[in-house]
Amino acid sequence: MQEETSIAQFRHLGFRRFIPATAIAHRVECYWSTGSFLLPAVNSAETLYPDGGSSLVIDLDRPMDSAYFQFNSFRNRWTFTSTTHTVSVRFRPGALYRLFGVSPVACCDFNVSAADLLTPSQYTKFASTLAKMDPENSVNSLRLIEQWLLAQEKASGSGSDRVRNVISTLSITASIGRMAAMAGVSTRTLERQFRREVGLRPSEFLSHQRIKLARARLAQSTHPLADIGLSCGFYDQAHFTKSFARLVGETPGHYRTRKLSEIYKP
Repeated sequence: MQEETSIAQFRHLGFRRFIPATAIAHRVECYWSTGSFLLPAVNSAETLYPDGGSSLVIDLDRPMDSAYFQFNSFRNRWTFTSTTHTVSVRFRPGALYRLFGVSPVACCDFNVSAADLLTPSQYTKFASTLAKMDPENSVNSLRLIEQWLLAQEKASGSGSDRVRNVISTLSITASIGRMAAMAGVSTRTLERQFRREVGLRPSEFLSHQRIKLARARLAQSTHPLADIGLSCGFYDQAHFTKSFARLVGETPGHYRTRKLSEIYKP
């Protein structure tokens, strides 16, 4: 586990982001922590957008009572607090199923406690990890979580990882038929596997990935909206605007204006 020192946004919340060890990076996108005893009390409400990933969130001040999993299929508002010591694992799409045998559908759009989501044997090992956590040392707490995940990855066995293989080679302009052909299965079979392992239909997952890419490009460039939409796999600007507004809650133009104003705000 290694900290990304270039992350500057949300430092007022004590935000820190960490890269997972290579052995678990195919399951974990990142770890993060917030909160510090040295910071003044500050709240910040942020919009989180779905991308097919799921999260494990733990309040270090009461880890045994607060650990929960979440999977969002819609955008949601989350209030971060500088004085609350929180750590989290951001899982890649499909990781929840591969690590724990749990479909994200089980915690779709609401928080489910780890005690309720994990099997008794899985939770016993996890509880042992929670008992060792220290609110004054988020880095060490995340290292403990990573050790637990590495052990769980080993215990889960290899098995077929068809969905992850499709995702890892996915083109932003791919079709559902092409995805099924890559996996060597029928479209119907791929639909069932995606729904079970990722919590989304393949078409929904593709749309989330296209909009995730579009959000990044809107915030980082001044290219015409139509060009950005086409480069992200949308048919035309109307298709881009409609799909973007449905998931993000604002048009691409409004989103870009807001993001650029945040960047250049004195």
